[in-house]
Amino acid sequence: DQVHVMSIDDGRYLARFMSDGWRRIRVVPNGVDCEGYAPLSTDPERQGVLFVGYFQNLPNQDALEFLSNEIWPLVRRRFPDATLSVVGSGADARTQRYTGKDGIRLVGEVSSVAPYYRSHQVMVAPIRAGSGTRLKILEAFAAGIPVVSTSLGAEGILAADEQHLLLADEPKDFADCIVRLLRDQDIRQRIAAAAQELARSQYDWGRVADTLRLSYTELLGNRLDAAGKKNVLAGKPENDGRAVLDARETPPGSPADENSGTIAVLDPEPRRPVVRRNVQPGPASTSSSGSVLVLGVYLAHRPNNIQDIVSRLEETRAFEVDQRWVALFGDPPSESVAGVTVDVLDRRVPKAETINNQIAAVDIQAYDYVVIC
Repeated sequence: DQVHVMSIDDGRYLARFMSDGWRRIRVVPNGVDCEGYAPLSTDPERQGVLFVGYFQNLPNQDALEFLSNEIWPLVRRRFPDATLSVVGSGADARTQRYTGKDGIRLVGEVSSVAPYYRSHQVMVAPIRAGSGTRLKILEAFAAGIPVVSTSLGAEGILAADEQHLLLADEPKDFADCIVRLLRDQDIRQRIAAAAQELARSQYDWGRVADTLRLSYTELLGNRLDAAGKKNVLAGKPENDGRAVLDARETPPGSPADENSGTIAVLDPEPRRPVVRRNVQPGPASTSSSGSVLVLGVYLAHRPNNIQDIVSRLEETRAFEVDQRWVALFGDPPSESVAGVTVDVLDRRVPKAETINNQIAAVDIQAYDYVVIC
């Protein structure tokens, strides 16, 4: 088996509790669509400071309070006209009380945060609690906006202080970093360019997909070897040049591989998730390698790849596929997607709760495999 973690920091921590240390740990980082967030020639002139967060998340609430009460007043003393845009859903009265105060504007939920990254001079992440890697920092890197973060906020990201971003943990130091970037365009451009290159080279979806594919290839190849197979799983290009995992047929008379199953991988091109099916059929198999239940959630009000996933799954002949999707904040984009969308919700619901409700609505024992997207 393997254990996948999203950062070296996570792996280092987890390895202390594993009997074999790092041996089975593989780092598969969070990723970002660098092409989708890249600056455009039509972007407006950058102005002001940006804060991004989902405000039902307590660390984001704390970060905004820390910024508004302890950091931002220090910035305004030196830049009286400085503005702060607060973008994100879930704002309550506790969050809304800051709007209109000292140049703070609560934008709230938006269909896409990319234009806001591309229209501001500085993005701040004054995070003091929580764990994991912050996708908003990777998005900001890809969008070419320099970032000021706390050490905790940038945890797990392979970014160097003064090279890819500015780090500060105390209010005065944090305010100094913001003012420094607002005053000096050369520093803004230098840091933003280095961060953008880091995002492309380490965190682009295509790069992450390759890492994940290689990890699956290694894992499943080891399982075939352990089962006495002569052939192993290998990556091979399809006609369109994309890399996929391919389970090669075993020699005639070989026993079926009981460990074969369905895996979900990320397709490096065109940088969107695709479900691939790779199963070694046993001697008794006929036209199908088994039945698959696909459960998933998609944000209907934002750009997504649900149409592509649904179409690819409907086209497969290797499996009998039953899809059950839940749409959030909007209607399905097409009749084919609507046909496999079992519910439409206009409120934010934890994904685990949504998936569990779908599992409870079907006879899961009737399926050979279950894929959760």
